[in-house]
Amino acid sequence: MMCKCKRSMVLWGNAARLLLFVCKPCGLLAIRDPDLHLAIVLHGEVWP
Repeated sequence: MMCKCKRSMVLWGNAARLLLFVCKPCGLLAIRDPDLHLAIVLHGEVWP
């Protein structure tokens, strides 16, 4: 996944079938469901 700052987001982990992606420079977190082709983007701080 690509972030709004044009950087590639890093796969942070998974829960059940959901994939968690993070962009550490701008603190964007995305939750993606590959089966439904749906992504939920959360703004905020991400801790390492």
